[in-house]
Amino acid sequence: MCYNCGCEAPDDDMGHPDNITNHTFHHLGEKLGKSEKDTKEMVLAALENNSVEQNPVLSEMFTKAAAAEGQSVEEAKKETLRLLQKVLAK
Repeated sequence: MCYNCGCEAPDDDMGHPDNITNHTFHHLGEKLGKSEKDTKEMVLAALENNSVEQNPVLSEMFTKAAAAEGQSVEEAKKETLRLLQKVLAK
């Protein structure tokens, strides 16, 4: 999916690599030395605590994703929050 657009297809970047997908979380996790699941949980916590802007990597990720999808950064964060909550609840 792009988690940021809300289409609920977790592996589809919809033709733009800056959309947030499972692949995005996998690669971010590699950079941080975390598993994909741990990375998703970290991003979820940052979204729930409104602390995304305190992390330059996450801030950039949402800025790029929003631009790729033609949405606001706040909308990208809102959709990602909603879908991470759904995915991680399983």
